[in-house]
Amino acid sequence: MTSKKSDVKWNVKDGVLTAGKQRGTWLISEKEYADFVRFLVHTRSIREHTEIWWSVRPHQAYPTVETRICDGQPDFARSVALAGLQVALTADFARRYDAGETLPDHPARDLEENFWRAIRWGMSGELIDLELRKAMPAGERIERLLDRISATADDMGITRYLAPLRGPTLVQELIDPLEAGTDPRELWPAVVDRSERSAAEWLASGVEEER
Repeated sequence: MTSKKSDVKWNVKDGVLTAGKQRGTWLISEKEYADFVRFLVHTRSIREHTEIWWSVRPHQAYPTVETRICDGQPDFARSVALAGLQVALTADFARRYDAGETLPDHPARDLEENFWRAIRWGMSGELIDLELRKAMPAGERIERLLDRISATADDMGITRYLAPLRGPTLVQELIDPLEAGTDPRELWPAVVDRSERSAAEWLASGVEEER
């Protein structure tokens, strides 16, 4: 992937997104973050940096940003799709930054509102489009996000992995039987089987594609 205006080449190697030059930071400097980590260690809040369990955090061992917010997924393809979305979204922001675009900088209180909605209602509820300042079905908001990063995802070869994000989640699939009174213990074995089977199927399909 190459940014047309800044001519910065982006590559994914061993699962790490890298670029041809150093960019600025949107939050704090590397020194400020390192000082913060040392402060937490010194005050015995943590033993080392991986114990900072933020939803998103810098990784000090690699030049990357770790996104830790997603729950475990019962379907392997959906896990891959979420990982792909995170890479494409990060690369899309980096590309826009390098091109000189003004990036969104919403107040934490606005982000927290969407965070709460996601925790409470999941994909069955509504999320707020913070640029439009309007609530909409969560599925529609995700569709808009996927459309926004589509060019970057295409450039990086990620688009083909994102399809599961346009379908229902496991929770959405289970709402009807649960509301009908089905005991969760009757549903759980199928969920476990789905996790194991989907991982095997996805890995097998990847091997076939390489051949």
